[in-house]
Amino acid sequence: RDNLAIRDLNVVAYAGMPLTDADGRVLGSLCAIDNVPRAWTPNELEVLNDLAEACSSELRLRIAREVAEEARRHAESVHDQLTMLTQLTETLAGTLEIDEALSRLCATITPRLADWCLVVLVDPDGTVRRVTAAHRDAGSAADVERFAELMASGLGAKSAVLAVQRSGQ
Repeated sequence: RDNLAIRDLNVVAYAGMPLTDADGRVLGSLCAIDNVPRAWTPNELEVLNDLAEACSSELRLRIAREVAEEARRHAESVHDQLTMLTQLTETLAGTLEIDEALSRLCATITPRLADWCLVVLVDPDGTVRRVTAAHRDAGSAADVERFAELMASGLGAKSAVLAVQRSGQ
C-alpha cells in the first residue's frame, strides 16, 4: 500500500527528520519530498534537521503551555472548592439549630453546586418534613415551593424517594 501511495503521489525522493517532545518521544516527522530522483546533500539534511529541531521546540512549548494551562484550571478548581468549604464551615458554625444550619447550607451550595436544593428530613416517627428549599433564580421561588410540597407530601406510597427517606437505604 505504501508503494501505491508513493507512486500515486509521484514521490521519488524522500528525507525525514523526527519531531520530538521534551522526553525524546517521536511525535511525527518533518519531511522533504521530491518527484525526481536525488541524493540529499549533508547540508540539505542538516537544514532539514535544524528545521525539525525548531519545530520540535515549538511543539514542546505548546505542550508545556497546555500542561501549565491545565494545572492552572485545576488549581482554580481546587481553590474554588476550598473557598466553598470555608464558607460552608463559617456558615454552619454560626448556629447550633439543625434546621437553621440546613437552611444556611442549602442557600450556600445552591449557586455553586446546583440550580435547586431541597432538604427534606424524616422525623423519628417516620413523618417527612421539609426543612428548606432554594433556587439559583429568585424568580423560581414558586416552583421551588411547589416541588418542595410534592417531595414532602405529594409522593405515592410506593415512591422510591419516600422509601429511601424512611429506610435510609
